[in-house]
Amino acid sequence: MGAVIAGLAFTAWGLFLDPQMVRWGLWVWDQPGRYLGIPLVNFLGWFVVATALTALIHPTDLPIVPLLPVYTTMWGMQALGQVLPWGLWRSALAGFLGRGLFALLDWIAVGR
Repeated sequence: MGAVIAGLAFTAWGLFLDPQMVRWGLWVWDQPGRYLGIPLVNFLGWFVVATALTALIHPTDLPIVPLLPVYTTMWGMQALGQVLPWGLWRSALAGFLGRGLFALLDWIAVGR
């Protein structure tokens, strides 16, 4: 189950990263897709690869408490970074909600 959650978390990161890379002209698809020109199969790829790598590596005893503030800070900075320099409001909102869900769930779990 942990590998699936990791796959979903990495896919949520793609909600921020992919539109930024498209804006910079670093990622281009022959056939633009539904999410800000990004094909949905791209997110399936994020999920499958991240899930498989996590299952293969099987990390254990990760220091969640010190990493959670870093994750949360990066989440907020990415949301602002999408809006302020590039005006990517839609990806900022999608990433804010997508990655924010994982931050919220982790903070709840740590607080127990």
